Amino acid sequence: MTSSRHERVLAEDALKHVFQCEYDRLTASADSVAGALRLSRDAARLLVDRLVTGGWLAWGGGALYLTVLGREHAVQVLRAHRVVETYLALETGLGSSEWHQRAEVDEHNLTPARVDALAQRLGDPRYDPHGDPIPTASGELPPAQGSVLLDWPEGVEARIVHVEDEPALVYAAIAQAGLVPGMRLVVDGTVVEGLKVRCEGRAFVLPRTLAGNVSVARLEQAPMAEAPTRRLADLKPGEVAEVRGLSPAIRGRERNRLLDLGFVPGSPVELGFTSPLASPSAYRVRGSLIALRTEQAEQVFIGQRVEGVDLKEGT
Repeated sequence: MTSSRHERVLAEDALKHVFQCEYDRLTASADSVAGALRLSRDAARLLVDRLVTGGWLAWGGGALYLTVLGREHAVQVLRAHRVVETYLALETGLGSSEWHQRAEVDEHNLTPARVDALAQRLGDPRYDPHGDPIPTASGELPPAQGSVLLDWPEGVEARIVHVEDEPALVYAAIAQAGLVPGMRLVVDGTVVEGLKVRCEGRAFVLPRTLAGNVSVARLEQAPMAEAPTRRLADLKPGEVAEVRGLSPAIRGRERNRLLDLGFVPGSPVELGFTSPLASPSAYRVRGSLIALRTEQAEQVFIGQRVEGVDLKEGT
């Protein structure tokens, strides 16, 4: 591998790009490297030439492919990236928009031994927070999951298994729509603007540009009719409901904080009061009054109204 850090990072990014092309059954070329790494065509060709000369890449049938050496190194970089993203999602308070950027840096700094230790700490996850497969320490890659949401049949319940994290603007829009792996949804139809979707109790139209970056698989759990369809933010003054669970969209420290505060399945919860500015609102749960912002309350699933429970009296 090249000596200077800048050259090494470019080389590793190029190997990772070619690996992803092979995995997705796409053709890798000097031009595709230029586009992926935002290099001029001349700079990309020089980079590819160095990697071919060094035995990392080779040409065949007019396309680039990885040598055994190049594949081993590409898998190491990819494994580091996806393990780091998983760590950031599960154990930090960083937002999803920051995971990829941080992992893009750390993937070039962590040794395989440190990545293996981090993966073991996380329970050796098979997929990262976006649903991308994480290569094992031996280089094996779990299969890709699901079908593109655009191709999913109407009326068939599904589970989101992958959200493409690039380009960043598209990923940000998907995140803004609240779609993350693990959520359940059903396509109700199509309109000019996109797909009519019901997801975890919310109905909206998802633009086709976003639906093309979401993959789903057949639901293997209870049908959506039995799934929680209300959010804590829907709770009315004086109404008591039972917490059903937390949305897959909430992770890491914020998820642990809500659980520690008492928002666990089975806990009765009541709206205490709302702010004149609509956010935050205060909820009574497990003997405490907890203030939550609207976006936090949207991540707590609740059941229907519970009768005969007065949380003010501690019953």
